[in-house]
Amino acid sequence: MSIKLSRTALISNMMTSALIADLDVVWFPAPRLDSPSVFARLLDEERGGHWGIAFDGEVVSTRYVAGTNVLETRVRAGEGEVRVLDFMPIGMPAIMRIVEAPSGLAYETVFDPAMRYGLVKPYRLDSKNGAQFVNPLNKELMEFIVLEGNCSPLGGNAWRCRGPAKFIGHYARSVGNSILGGGKSIVYSMLGEALDKVLEFWRVKEVKGGAGLRSSSIVLLLSMIHRSTGGIAASPTTSLPEIVGESRNWDYRFIWVRDSSLAAKALMQEGYLVDGRGAMNFLLSVVEPTAKPFDHPFYGVDGSPPGDEEELPWLAGYGGSRPVRVGNAASTQLQLDVEGWFMDALHTYYSLTGDDVYIRNYWWVVEATAEWCSKSYALPDAGMWEERGEARHYTHSKVMMWVALDRAAKLASGVGFREEGDEWRGRAGEVRQYVLANQPRMFTKYFGSSEVDSALLVLPLYGFVDPRDERFAATLNAIERELIRNGLVLRYSKDFLGSARHPFLLTSEWLAMVYSMLGRRAEAEAILGRIERCSSTVGLLGEHLDVDSCEPRGNYPHIFSHAGYLLAREALDGSPIIAN
Repeated sequence: MSIKLSRTALISNMMTSALIADLDVVWFPAPRLDSPSVFARLLDEERGGHWGIAFDGEVVSTRYVAGTNVLETRVRAGEGEVRVLDFMPIGMPAIMRIVEAPSGLAYETVFDPAMRYGLVKPYRLDSKNGAQFVNPLNKELMEFIVLEGNCSPLGGNAWRCRGPAKFIGHYARSVGNSILGGGKSIVYSMLGEALDKVLEFWRVKEVKGGAGLRSSSIVLLLSMIHRSTGGIAASPTTSLPEIVGESRNWDYRFIWVRDSSLAAKALMQEGYLVDGRGAMNFLLSVVEPTAKPFDHPFYGVDGSPPGDEEELPWLAGYGGSRPVRVGNAASTQLQLDVEGWFMDALHTYYSLTGDDVYIRNYWWVVEATAEWCSKSYALPDAGMWEERGEARHYTHSKVMMWVALDRAAKLASGVGFREEGDEWRGRAGEVRQYVLANQPRMFTKYFGSSEVDSALLVLPLYGFVDPRDERFAATLNAIERELIRNGLVLRYSKDFLGSARHPFLLTSEWLAMVYSMLGRRAEAEAILGRIERCSSTVGLLGEHLDVDSCEPRGNYPHIFSHAGYLLAREALDGSPIIAN
């Protein structure tokens, strides 16, 4: 039986992250988010590797310590209750676990890493306070250390413990660079001190929203920031299927331009200007001014071009969903919409701060983007949905190129470059007329098509048309008729892999925003209410949602869904924040 994603929580130190399902660490790449996994039970329950803590009892609650990604799990065991805290220290590729248990209570922990996505079985080196599990191919290792507690080894990489305990699972490049090997001291002399430092890190962030989905969405977006570069990765996982048992399984451990731009916008709207600007700095750092500004739709967490897509045939896949993939072949696609997402986020930053110095410092990026969009809007592309096959003239892509030019013109006017502003405003008008001429009666997925997709919902949100425009009204009617499932919206009806099955949360949130603009507030609230009720036990969202089971689908958690929720909730509770 597959691990239920709805019972799975994320912990992160903004360098890497782990997923924990009922005290079992089932996913942990190290030392970085995009590194090979050392625990991957999520993708293969037999050979993937995991780190579990098992009590003779049941988990009664799982939650985050308020405003943080420190995970608290409570277990009813015997006549007492156990509290377990899981977190990652800020500066180490490690997981720390504090078990607060009655002194006589016995339990077991199994520390069973499998290196290189479960491909390599490590050999074991025992020590007084734990063990090291060494990859024989390159000497990297995971070490299990009992920092405090009464624990003794059992067979099969298990330890039996009684009462309170404190553990660390630490990744090292070699024995000489490890803690048990003597080459690396623990960053904090006491595990409790490490916890205090993590809690202080989050206290300074002043996360708002109480215990609801707003708070968990802010924490998730902040947790997905790569601390060394500022970029915001789309998801911490790979190959969690859009449809269980099928092949829609992709690696999302990259910094997508569109996803990161939307997340940066949501954070800035929530008041996290420093973090949002950090994400913008990452995107600005990878711009190529002599060609397409973003020559890849996504980048590695360090800003490097993405590598090739590979399949891992030795892994069974989540729920038998194969193939398991690392890397993503969409890296070579032409996607014309990404510059629009980026320029809209940059304009949001300027609208909130009036930071002329920042915009002037990166004026060369604004110029290069406007020039590219002015010359290239008539090209076919793979679109937002990254269709693999024939390039087409996707309506959403053209509209996002209009967004790029429109925002460039606004920035030019704002910093006093009136001539450029007038020119780009005129170019934006040309793109708009080009789209309208090719969509005379209603907007469709691509020019010449009779299908709609839910990416078209952004047209009024970005100010391309009025929400009551006749063409858009016809489009909205078609989306409601063809794409809505149980109150949420599919991204399209079918693609190169077949029919879509589960609603896409971001476009469902867009639909709520469109309804809000049209005064259909009850319908908008119903959409967000459904999403809130179907968030995981700790308030996380996947890319898609199985509306029958309320289980997340696709990679989980996903910044698109959380950023879209924050923007939609603000649109309903305050002023519309995407609308032009």
